[in-house]
Amino acid sequence: MKMNYRPRHDRAVYDREDDNDSAGSAFCNDWRCQDCRRLLGKDNGSQMQIRRKPLDYVVGFPVYATCPGCGALNTKTKA
Repeated sequence: MKMNYRPRHDRAVYDREDDNDSAGSAFCNDWRCQDCRRLLGKDNGSQMQIRRKPLDYVVGFPVYATCPGCGALNTKTKA
């Protein structure tokens, strides 16, 4: 038995571009909780990407999210 065995994963799955992003721009603008500053998502100007393992959402605006850290309700109406 290999004790230091690390499974190989298909890098294409992790390195893929987001198929829902029609403009091709990266999600680079952080959206943080207004109370505790925890990262809630990232936007590209027209859409918001929210990642919560194992799920990955791409949504339009307005966006409402409850912070998983402090429970505060956060709203983002535009990028």
